[in-house]
Amino acid sequence: MAFTTMHFGVGMACGGAAALSCALIRRKGFKSIGPAMTLGGLWAIVPDLPRVFVWFPSLPFSGTLGGSDNENRLLSDVFFFHATLDAQPKDFTLLGLAIIILLYNVVILTPLAIDFAKRPRFARLWRRLRHARGTRERPAEE
Repeated sequence: MAFTTMHFGVGMACGGAAALSCALIRRKGFKSIGPAMTLGGLWAIVPDLPRVFVWFPSLPFSGTLGGSDNENRLLSDVFFFHATLDAQPKDFTLLGLAIIILLYNVVILTPLAIDFAKRPRFARLWRRLRHARGTRERPAEE
């Protein structure tokens, strides 16, 4: 039985992979990877919603949406491997949290790193390093 963090982390990874593959094919749309990861994570925890309505019976439509019938109906691998993760004997809550933190940090820091690499000062430094490495690798001519 995996808890919500693992479901959300796996959903984020699947949503991010789908958005990244679409962005690579189209060669644009890389800014949509973060929102796609969030939507993938939310899609992965949809089968857990009937349990939430059981826990909080004061919510609207809790009598209709809550219950084990709806939970069994929603338990499927269509929701980014939800049934497979629930069949696991161990709890991977901490691993799911680590996946969430890692993926969000990658999405936040990658555009910053790309922007930093495009700056002229960094480009000059990169050319100097490549030139210095190229001169050392050449054999001495006699």
